[in-house]
Amino acid sequence: MNTKVILARSSEGNFALARELEKVGLQPIQISTVEFEPPEDWSDVDKELRSIENYDWLVFTSSTSAKFFLDRIRTLRVQLPDLKIAAVGSKTAAVLTANGIRVDFIPSRFTTQRLAMELPKNGNRVLLLRADIADEQMLISLQNRGFNAKQVAVYRSVAVSSKYAYEEFYEAKAILFGSASEVRNFCRIVPEDLLDRLRKSSVAACIGPVTAGEAKAEGFSNILIPKEYTFESLILELIRYIERE
Repeated sequence: MNTKVILARSSEGNFALARELEKVGLQPIQISTVEFEPPEDWSDVDKELRSIENYDWLVFTSSTSAKFFLDRIRTLRVQLPDLKIAAVGSKTAAVLTANGIRVDFIPSRFTTQRLAMELPKNGNRVLLLRADIADEQMLISLQNRGFNAKQVAVYRSVAVSSKYAYEEFYEAKAILFGSASEVRNFCRIVPEDLLDRLRKSSVAACIGPVTAGEAKAEGFSNILIPKEYTFESLILELIRYIERE
């Protein structure tokens, strides 16, 4: 196949996906658009973690939030009490279960909107563990359903501004995005003439509808979304798309 695909994620995310693309004969081109860092000040998070027994639900909206949470409770030596755990999707759930944490709920579709709509009402107090750039739409949705919900940022999403040699980018048939912030940052990093060409010649392969909405807002017209919002499904959908072209 040997089709070139731009991976526009974090360096860690790109590395993992590059191996999966190579397995199916695709040629990845990596560009780091975002990196994940701990909060500059942990005090708000630590306050909630030290009184975590006050909550009925912990809600994780990404595997990254799960990883930062796990690191922090180990640092604080906080023992996780018997409460319920919700994860936005299978990848997030896998990080938690690999660390011995039982996941009680995953929504029928892997989006924060669906998670807010479907979270069971067996317990009222909810702590959302998110990124610093996350909006409050999910928080408001839960509050409108009657939950006593609070949101804290367990990590920062930091835009990357590194320069690249862009020659290979002109041959790419697809760009793979895993979040709306990756779309925004990619469009700020890449030179305007190249970006205009990619908008016309490449498909924006997006993990889900929020990411796809951002790609559309940034001028991409050819957008691909998998039926299941996982990278495994996205890669399969991308292969089908390339074979049709």
